[in-house]
Amino acid sequence: MRISQKLPKGTPKNILTTLLLVNLVLPLALHGATFGITDIQSDFVFNKNLKQGETVAPDVSYLQYILNQSEDTKVAETGAGSLTGLTNFFGSKTYSAVSRFQEKYREEILTPANIINPTGIVGENTRKKLNQILRLLFVGTYPNSSGSTPLASSLSTSASNSATPKLFTSGTTGSNSTTGNTQSTVKRPPVITSFSAFKVFSGQFMSIFGTQFHPTANTLYLGSEKIGSYPSLDNGTKITFQVPQGLDTGSYEVGIVNSYGTASTGNLYVNVVKQTTATSTATQSFTPSLTTLYPNSSKNMNDLVYLYGDNFSFNNTLETSLGNTIVRSTNRKTLSFMISELPNYMEAFKKNKGKSISVTMRIRNENGLSKEQVVHVINFPNT
Repeated sequence: MRISQKLPKGTPKNILTTLLLVNLVLPLALHGATFGITDIQSDFVFNKNLKQGETVAPDVSYLQYILNQSEDTKVAETGAGSLTGLTNFFGSKTYSAVSRFQEKYREEILTPANIINPTGIVGENTRKKLNQILRLLFVGTYPNSSGSTPLASSLSTSASNSATPKLFTSGTTGSNSTTGNTQSTVKRPPVITSFSAFKVFSGQFMSIFGTQFHPTANTLYLGSEKIGSYPSLDNGTKITFQVPQGLDTGSYEVGIVNSYGTASTGNLYVNVVKQTTATSTATQSFTPSLTTLYPNSSKNMNDLVYLYGDNFSFNNTLETSLGNTIVRSTNRKTLSFMISELPNYMEAFKKNKGKSISVTMRIRNENGLSKEQVVHVINFPNT
């Protein structure tokens, strides 16, 4: 995909500005739904530093495309920056996604440069990792479970990686429903897109996310093990269940059967660790816990805040005195978000220009609400 256009001499500046805006800043495609790896030049490499506020074609759109390949580095679900609305403008959402990308690949990006916190800037080490993933996309091996790709790193476990995964099998299949005497309605089968946690203990609660989950009856399988029938939440996009206490340690393909059809996660596995008698008698808690945050204060709306603790899920609700928002963790122990992502940030800014406020924070997921809360101080600018 190349953007090039020759203009006659003497073209008015306002027309030039409009053309630049349309070509470079607005979502690249009105044809975004068909944008794929084949739209990227096969010889393209990331060789420029990229940072927030810049407009760089086609680098930023390709950057957004790669970031959107993984749930935990996604720029946006819809609108500008999403897979169907790629832009060449490096805005705050891209900055946040790049920061999460750097945190995810800390050992390859931040540690070699002796950097503690993500910068949100696409520099040498970030470009190196982006180019590595781009090559995997070109050859069709991204993501795969054997390399250091986003899903692979999220799925890694200590004991179950070497074991043969338990594949989904069931003795039943979903059936399409028929309505009316003469016309049949073919319903789309369910689709599983992600989990609240990729590594869980037996007895722990977790959620799966996707679409076309039945309102009341979804038969859930871990491998060939039938777990039970569950209703869905959030308009058929979420199912929460408890991993059986006696389930053996291993990697499990997840399957769902409902009246719409059958779905499974393929080579995307939930890694289960069976609790031993010793850990069971200790009454292991899966409730999320908060220990600290960094930094303790911020002054810019795009400042990143990191929360540290344990038992975080892939999707967690950050409950704050400025509203709630979804935050993600890939290692169960760290979370990050931008201050501006808090729903009532702008309202608080208008009321407290030049002042400071304290914001309380707690984490909630399928396994409960953290008993601990942490406090972050926001120092609002005067303008």
